[in-house]
Amino acid sequence: MTQNLNSKFNDASVKFQLYGLEDEIKLLDLCMSNVTKHDIIALTTNLNRLIELTKNRIRNELKLPKLKWSFSLL
Repeated sequence: MTQNLNSKFNDASVKFQLYGLEDEIKLLDLCMSNVTKHDIIALTTNLNRLIELTKNRIRNELKLPKLKWSFSLL
């Protein structure tokens, strides 16, 4: 399970490095650090921030209205 999660984070990291903005990349790096430290609360918070940030940017580029959404590991 952990190896699969690490693989998914590495894949996401490559994609954010290619297509993401600096603040998105920093948030993903922070999420990866949270996984390494097994800090589920911080991971949940930072994943929510990253999802909200990227979702709103994409919706803005497509000229779609904002949506409220959250993710929880707890």
